[in-house]
Amino acid sequence: MASLLPPFLRPHPLNIPHSRCKNAIYDRRPPLGPVHALWWPPLRQEQALDRIILFVPGNPGLIEFYIPFLDAIHQHQHGEQLGILALSYMGHTPGFPDAGVDCLNLPSQVQGFIDAHDNIRAAFGQNIPMTLIGHSVGAWVATQVLKQRTASNATAFLLFPTLSHIAKTPNGLRLAHFFSPGPRQFISTLCHLAWFLPFFLLSLLFRSWPKEQVVVLSKLIRSPSAALACLTMAHDEMRTILEPETSMLVAHQERLYFFYAQQDDWIGNGRQEILLEFRDDEGKRVVIGDGPIPHAFCISHWAPVALQCCLWLQLDTLSR
Repeated sequence: MASLLPPFLRPHPLNIPHSRCKNAIYDRRPPLGPVHALWWPPLRQEQALDRIILFVPGNPGLIEFYIPFLDAIHQHQHGEQLGILALSYMGHTPGFPDAGVDCLNLPSQVQGFIDAHDNIRAAFGQNIPMTLIGHSVGAWVATQVLKQRTASNATAFLLFPTLSHIAKTPNGLRLAHFFSPGPRQFISTLCHLAWFLPFFLLSLLFRSWPKEQVVVLSKLIRSPSAALACLTMAHDEMRTILEPETSMLVAHQERLYFFYAQQDDWIGNGRQEILLEFRDDEGKRVVIGDGPIPHAFCISHWAPVALQCCLWLQLDTLSR
């Protein structure tokens, strides 16, 4: 039945309030451990799936941040026969088993999404249309999936994509030091003190955030292991994502869609590099959003709605 979880997921004991998504656990193959998963079954449960979205988060990779955004996609007309799978990164979800250092690096995280792609194909067929939606570094991860699965018919929608020289962006230059081994260990240790921070004070500090998103943040900053995992992966991003893989991007041009903000301090000059390669597709495959849509759009009250309009247009194109 369509209402059941796919065979590669198992139920999570807690329900997600105010959402149609199913809380689940995705067991990565050994030696990697389980990660948090969310699954949106089709709205018409009596019919089989005809499309699947695999969502790849940014960093921190807590998929609860993206529930309102993915709910909005699923509640649109595409949700009638659409399934959505969102996966966290290894070690990023508080309450899940701690991951070893070797599991936190970027190649291991990428492999997890390649495996998820393969599991979807095995469960629902090789020909079912699949769209990868990646946010921030998740956009880079999505391109690596396409790179490794060239025979797949998957397409990718890249939101605020950090595809090159993250360490040289304005935010990278300001924050990279905090991701190195010594500082990140110190920062993660400070998370023990966050248990003494009252929730109402955290809500005041982040008063522009929806309450549900502040709850997710509070879980993260009270988990030393999850904070360390996020910072460790960020350090690996700085060292790994360097020159843009323009030849690979051009080779997969017909499968890629880009969404950029007008101003994004996590991308810097990276947008211009893409626009030079895809200049004939600007406005079609490369969209620059109107207004001050933030890089961390998922924690804004209004940005998911604005971004959703663009996604509906592009998903209409992808589903034809």
